[in-house]
Amino acid sequence: MAEKIVSQLEGAEMEYWLSEENNEEIWVRTKRFGQLKNILKPFFDIRGTRNGFPTVLLYLD
Repeated sequence: MAEKIVSQLEGAEMEYWLSEENNEEIWVRTKRFGQLKNILKPFFDIRGTRNGFPTVLLYLD
């Protein structure tokens, strides 16, 4: 799942980092929350529940 999200982030030219401890964890730094929402939206579709839902933590700095 992370590979699909990373390719979308790269296409949107968003700044991101892959976690060193967990290859399924991605850190994203952006002010374009609407665009990030659109990138993540397909992964929260009810039809994808057999794969599990990703977790999103939001930190405002």
